[in-house]
Amino acid sequence: MPSLLLTLLGGGIAVAVAFLIIGKIAGLNSKASAVVAGVLANLGYLSYALVQWPGADVVAIHVAVYTMTAYILGIVFARSGEVQPGARRFHWAPAVLVVFFLIVVVVNAVLITVSQRGLAPDVAELVLPEVPEGRSVRSVFPGTVQHDYQENQEAYNRYVERVAAQRERGWQLRKGWLAEPVAGRPAVFQLSVTDRHGSPVTGATVSGSFLRPADSRADQNFEMLERGIGVYQATLVLPEAGNWDLVLEVRRGADMHELRASTSVGSADQD
Repeated sequence: MPSLLLTLLGGGIAVAVAFLIIGKIAGLNSKASAVVAGVLANLGYLSYALVQWPGADVVAIHVAVYTMTAYILGIVFARSGEVQPGARRFHWAPAVLVVFFLIVVVVNAVLITVSQRGLAPDVAELVLPEVPEGRSVRSVFPGTVQHDYQENQEAYNRYVERVAAQRERGWQLRKGWLAEPVAGRPAVFQLSVTDRHGSPVTGATVSGSFLRPADSRADQNFEMLERGIGVYQATLVLPEAGNWDLVLEVRRGADMHELRASTSVGSADQD
């Protein structure tokens, strides 16, 4: 999925280009050209959004930016004949509204970008509290639907029993990438499973999911094959850079061990 800043900037440029072309070819005045350009841009984006729904908040920001861009173009490029003598082209009232919505759009765009990709390390170090040694802080908002085990008492009790059995079983799971993962490129994910005595757990069925924060459409489900004694691997291609949530399930017979963690995927542009 294109980044938020790319679609906002690209759409704004598209509105401006459509405005100039419509005004020149169709001979419409500035306000009419702005209306047509704004409508076309919004219809084009909404058609794309219906196929790959990014979320109502993202759609609202795009519609607001495209509409505001068309409005500003219609006012700024108004011909002298379209403006009554003595009237201002850009009254202070709409100017205040434009500035207000511009601030709202910028703030929301920043919040959405942070929720998807997290704060840059330098910014996080500046604004977040000091992290105790051995612990980490994530600035992304998961956006994935978590299992609500307290939705009813029966389901919650089963969850508590499963957690207790998992602790009693004492399996140890060590997972990680064999090489630094990069968005859009194959990478090998490996899991090593041992029992409480350190012996390899062989013959297990291992499945998992990488869940994309704030965009469940990018979630990746996978199965892992045993490549060594108690060592399981899968070759994966995660399409987007940033933080991903991980859910792993290891099953052998009646035993099931679940692991939840997170990982970070690098951007191909950083190579």
